[in-house]
Amino acid sequence: MNLRKILLAGVALAGILGGNTAYSEQYTAREIMILNEAARKADISETAELEMTLIDRDGRSRTRRVLFILDDTDPTLRKSYMKFLSPRNVEGISFVQIEHAAEDNDRWLYLPSLRRTRRISGNTKTDSFVGTDFSFEDFEILDGTVAGTNRDYEILRVEEKMGHETWVIEAIPATDEERAVTGYGRRVIWISQEHFHAVYTEFYDHDDVLFKVMTADNFGFVEGGDENEYRPHRLTMETLKTGHQTVINFYDFVLNNPLSSQMFTREYLSRG
Repeated sequence: MNLRKILLAGVALAGILGGNTAYSEQYTAREIMILNEAARKADISETAELEMTLIDRDGRSRTRRVLFILDDTDPTLRKSYMKFLSPRNVEGISFVQIEHAAEDNDRWLYLPSLRRTRRISGNTKTDSFVGTDFSFEDFEILDGTVAGTNRDYEILRVEEKMGHETWVIEAIPATDEERAVTGYGRRVIWISQEHFHAVYTEFYDHDDVLFKVMTADNFGFVEGGDENEYRPHRLTMETLKTGHQTVINFYDFVLNNPLSSQMFTREYLSRG
């Protein structure tokens, strides 16, 4: 059993033995966010197909199909690859991201219409991800053992949200460097006390104005090999000012599939 599973199993046992009250009081905000990272970080490789639907204020929608590949086998790296499969106006757009433990993350976006690969720097990671309500920053693991050192956390309260008993945790950039590159002055995150995934997140700008909310639902197990991963199968991000939403549904998971390291390089983007 890997460290991630040991952490989560120990937490579950503490909840059973101590009861819900003790369970909710024995962790600091930072410890909860580390467990949130453990719940999200798979420690395996996986492939899935995403259905990404963009919905405007009037209910008009556009749907995109995206291939998503993740290599989470290295505890010091998290490699992800996304390629748009349809419709034609976005077909072939691809994105690779490598999240490092001890240095800045690498992000590259390939635009086939321009035959150009663009580096997404720290200063531009707040840009919209291919016209969606998600930013490039939203596809990073922002909290936890490594990245969480750039943020301060506080438990605001404990309450029910979307059918879950949750901790409500505020995350604020802890350094001037982080404040300069993040699009968020603060986030308020509702973390399930049962499985440690975020079920609801509020995003505030640097003027402390709430401008985006994200929900996670359709939780379920994904089975593959010796693994049994629990995760949301739908994410919804809404931009409040425009009423525009992006809904991501996850399908056809394959776990522990062999992956080539070349897939997560800048050079592969234009060939893959």
